[in-house]
Amino acid sequence: MLQQYVMASGLSTHFLCLDVEIKMMDTQQNHRVAALLDSGAMGLFLDLEFVKCHGLTMQLLSKPIPVYNINRTPNKAGAISSMVDLVLH
Repeated sequence: MLQQYVMASGLSTHFLCLDVEIKMMDTQQNHRVAALLDSGAMGLFLDLEFVKCHGLTMQLLSKPIPVYNINRTPNKAGAISSMVDLVLH
């Protein structure tokens, strides 16, 4: 999996930046952009139930990724230990 970590000046020292293609709904134009992956928003992540419901194949990470809340405390759901390989259009 291609990963690019970029230094940030906010509470987090790293964030995941992805190259994605967006489509403008009014003009139908496509644009390639770098997007910040932010799964901290209300439910914008793949939870275990979504993965099971859609029959997605999970792969264990070689090293779990710790997850922190905005106040820098560890998230009670724990670390990210698996991934799903998919394509974002």
